[in-house]
Amino acid sequence: MKKIIAIFITILAIPIFSVNVISTDDQSPSAPDITGPCEAELGEICNYTIISIDPQGDNIFYEIRYSDDPTLKLEIGPYLSGISVTLSHCWWTYYQKSNPFYIRVRARDIDGHTSDWSICKTNITNLVKIKTKTYIDMIPWFLQKLFQRFPFMVKILNQIFL
Repeated sequence: MKKIIAIFITILAIPIFSVNVISTDDQSPSAPDITGPCEAELGEICNYTIISIDPQGDNIFYEIRYSDDPTLKLEIGPYLSGISVTLSHCWWTYYQKSNPFYIRVRARDIDGHTSDWSICKTNITNLVKIKTKTYIDMIPWFLQKLFQRFPFMVKILNQIFL
């Protein structure tokens, strides 16, 4: 009987629980992958796809800067980690007069950790044809900048005209 009690006590002394260790080290999202055209014409609308992955699976915001407008800092999001996002941009020579034109993107997770910048270069093929810019030529550029700063206006106009 003493042996049975000793075995029973020994079995009870074996831990029957496990401890999960959770790392508190939060890491930055990966530098975004940017895909888009290597060449385009001035005034052509180009589509760029960006994607970044956060190691913890946090939602991601993107900060976008275009070389043809250094005054514009576009922030979009949040997006799910690993989901591709498509941006459209129409290149103009208002601020920049020579190749290459580029888009810079970095990712930021909801905890504020930022990635390194990624760059995608696009060469504008018809720069030599452009000599002067009139106010009429700037209308598409103005509308693009307006819709980038106030994206809800696109939805309103779609409701009105579609």
